[in-house]
Amino acid sequence: FTPFPFVALTLSVSGLDPRAFSPDAPQAKLALQAQLHQNAAGKLEGEVSADNVSPAPLDRGGLPLHKIRTRATISAESLQFDALNLILGGSGNISGHVSWQLKQATGTADLAISRLDPAAIDTRLRPARLAGKATLSGDAQTQRGTISLADGKLHLDAKLLHSDDTLTLDSLRLAHGKAALTGQ
Repeated sequence: FTPFPFVALTLSVSGLDPRAFSPDAPQAKLALQAQLHQNAAGKLEGEVSADNVSPAPLDRGGLPLHKIRTRATISAESLQFDALNLILGGSGNISGHVSWQLKQATGTADLAISRLDPAAIDTRLRPARLAGKATLSGDAQTQRGTISLADGKLHLDAKLLHSDDTLTLDSLRLAHGKAALTGQ
């Protein structure tokens, strides 16, 4: 166990535009807040939030994120985000848990998705109100995902693997009513 060098962190930033750091980054106007204090285990723990006062779809150069709220736990070994709640364009919501082990460079995410409108993220996509879940894991070389989404009679279930610059669909089921497309 390596002691974490901080006992507290208070952060308040407003007007942050990611494009100021890179011309390829989306444009946004972010307000960030963090109130972290050392817990009994020697980790920083507390509330972190971000608000974007000018959300816009990705294809219009923006960041389609309205708000992020989470309970963060940070140490020299790991980053953990519990009670994660992301509010996206079109009132979409992604909630759950994300963790990253720094030394092993591995991470996991268990996410619930509701009212997600792909067109609010990128206007070139078809409008929908997707709900479901996603489970993700991986490291720098290999990432895995299991995704299950639905919008009324439309259902998507997929298992994905990304490794060596190749995306592999381990399994896929796309169904609309009684019609279905499956594959591996």
